[in-house]
Amino acid sequence: MKKLTGRQQIVFDFIADYFQQKGMPPTVREIAIGLDFKSPNSVQEHLRLIEKKGWVELRRGIARGIFPISPESVPTFEQAPVIREMPVKRLPLIGNVAAGSPITAEENIENEIVVDPDLFGGDDLFTFRVSGNSMVEAGIHNGDFVVVRKQNYARDGEKIVALINGDITLKTYYNKGDHVVLHPENSHLSDIIVDEHSHFSIAGKMVGLIRRC
Repeated sequence: MKKLTGRQQIVFDFIADYFQQKGMPPTVREIAIGLDFKSPNSVQEHLRLIEKKGWVELRRGIARGIFPISPESVPTFEQAPVIREMPVKRLPLIGNVAAGSPITAEENIENEIVVDPDLFGGDDLFTFRVSGNSMVEAGIHNGDFVVVRKQNYARDGEKIVALINGDITLKTYYNKGDHVVLHPENSHLSDIIVDEHSHFSIAGKMVGLIRRC
């Protein structure tokens, strides 16, 4: 690796510290705010030079695509997708979904999760971070990551990621003919009834779960 300039070192240290503390890279905007840059364009220029010197890997097309690759900056293997000796599969992590866009559109991808390629088969996979405890009785907890196969159909009893009235949710699916029931696996919560007046679509079926210990 080529030596960084003083300012480049400051930018890299910010990225590495953020990565260690939060387990994900910062965005360009967060770097600009954190280091008091006047413009994100200045950050982009520093990142381009830091990448050229081999200290970061920039993955275009995702919001948090700035990965430090200095060995001492990467705390654990699962947080270190830059280790290339082992084959990996990168699954897009879906954040807030822009209205009217496909769920895996670039603007909806918040980050990536790296997994063993033997764990989950198929290419049409994405991940979704669970928020809340609506599926806790199925062993799915707040903060878990569910692995989802992208498809627009489901069978009764399958757990699906659905888009309903602009929100994204994980529930158990039941088709009642004239309406659909989205059932929370939590006895304290009520079913969501989807009728002809609801803006509803199936984004995919849950095929696995990832939990950080």
